[in-house]
Amino acid sequence: MVNSNQTKTRQSPFNKPFELLGGIQLYVLAFPFVLPLAFYLTWLAGRFTLGYWPRPSLDDPKFIGSWVSILHTLTTLLLMVGFPVFAVIMPALLYRALLDQSRRNRLLLVSGCSFMCMIGAIMFLRWDPLGVAEWFMD
Repeated sequence: MVNSNQTKTRQSPFNKPFELLGGIQLYVLAFPFVLPLAFYLTWLAGRFTLGYWPRPSLDDPKFIGSWVSILHTLTTLLLMVGFPVFAVIMPALLYRALLDQSRRNRLLLVSGCSFMCMIGAIMFLRWDPLGVAEWFMD
């Protein structure tokens, strides 16, 4: 027999704000690395599909093949959805750091590191040493 005091209650995973905050921190730390990686994976898939390195203005990533089209769509989603989400989350993390004294140092460190990494990722994509971003955006 189970006593009414001993019954287990189900808890929603969203009742734990620290775990949700940890997922948000992981997102803002990973996104600056995932974005350039998505560009280069699309380019690499184009290489394996075509048999030669894709060329800007000649080999459109949307029409090379199915795998390249899938990666192109995912990378475009990262640009169109992931980047604005990143831009909204960053001020929210800073606001949370302002309110939460106990996690302030960690939140400021995560925000600062992810902001600097995003600047580095944007600079790397602007530098474009292999012409990948030019090929992708063409």
